[in-house]
Order: sequence, then C-alpha cells, then structure tokens
Amino acid sequence: MTDRLDEFARLIDNESFEMELLEQDVKTIEERKIGRIESRFVKNLQIQRAVPHVEITYKSTSKIKEAYGEILAIEDGELKSEQAIAGYEYLTDGFELQLSKSTLRNHGGTTSPEDLLTALYSLGYGLRSVMARRLGVNPIEIQCEPHLFPEQIRLLIYDNESGGAGLSYPIFQDIEEVMDETALQLQSCTCPDYCENCLLLPRTPTFLLENDLLNRELGAVLLEHR
Repeated sequence: MTDRLDEFARLIDNESFEMELLEQDVKTIEERKIGRIESRFVKNLQIQRAVPHVEITYKSTSKIKEAYGEILAIEDGELKSEQAIAGYEYLTDGFELQLSKSTLRNHGGTTSPEDLLTALYSLGYGLRSVMARRLGVNPIEIQCEPHLFPEQIRLLIYDNESGGAGLSYPIFQDIEEVMDETALQLQSCTCPDYCENCLLLPRTPTFLLENDLLNRELGAVLLEHR
C-alpha cells in the first residue's frame, strides 16, 4: 500500500462517514446484471455514521472531567480545543454495484488502489447527482460508500434515513437508464476534474477535494462496463 493510499485510509477512517455492511443481516431483494456490472437491491443495511474528529473549542469555567468520546481534564478558565467522537447507526435500504478487478484488467482499466477509489467516489457522486434530479430531492438524502476488495470493487448507494426513504429502489428499477444518464453527464462536461454540473454536490467533504478523489473521467470509465 502506498503512502498516499495510507493517507486516504486514514482520512476515510477518521474524517468521513463510516459504513459497515453486515452480510448476515442484509436481505437481498433483487439482483440484476448490467453488462459486466453486477447489482443488487438490499434491505437492512446497517450504516454507521461518525465524524471522529470534531473540534470543540470552549472557555472553561469549571473542571470538566469527561465528554462524549474523550476524557478531558480542563483547568479553570483555560481555553482548550479537543476532539470527540460523535456518531450513530441505523438500518436503511440501498443498492450495490460490483465489478471484478479481473474485468478491469482484461479491458484495459486501471487497477491501482488510488485510481479505483477516485473512480468509485466519482461514480457515486455522479449517481447521487442524477438520482437527486430525477427524484426531486436534495442530494444529501442519498449517500454513497466505496469499497475495495482483493478481487472486486463495490459501490453502495443508500437512503440517508433510518428505515429507508423509498429513494433507492425506484432508481434501482431504472438502473440502466440512470447509468446512461450519469455517463452522459460525466462525459459531456468540459471541466478538468469536477464541477457543479457533474460531480460537486452540496456539503461535499473537504477531504475528497483536498486529496483529488473526484474525477469525472475516472468515474465515467467504470460505466463503460455497463
């Protein structure tokens, strides 16, 4: 693993939303294959969302011995800045897209971890943009999570609401059309990497931008396998 990927892993673990897909609890409702991309719609996804590095700055007027996620020892009247863990988990619905690394290799696609991570994030943000427009909702109501495995890559798109919000299933039913629309959006844009017309969404995490994890061309490459 490269130093850059180590940094990505640290950022993803510490500053972004964490997601854990518990296969034993997930219920697969429907599966389909679009070209070389396998997809499935699932229920009972257990999502763990956390922002482990939350900066808290305050003026102490008394000795504080503990706070959520950290044990603090604050002297009277001293200005302090500490970090605390905040988060929650919930069950929701979503769909998953899977593509094998052997398919990428056989068809000339990149298999470097850095490029795959960028491609997955870019595809996820492109899909979120198209989904939000088709459904008439705020993109924040739909979230995405990339996953790299030894022999395959996965992208999870899910409803950002406990119990599901009924957003991801109608999109899954029209997934081929949605992929076509997303590919057109990414390929037709003229920006160098990303912009509000293709990938940039409200409240895009800064770590994605600071680490060049959005690139419309890499996202579009994955859709060539549909």
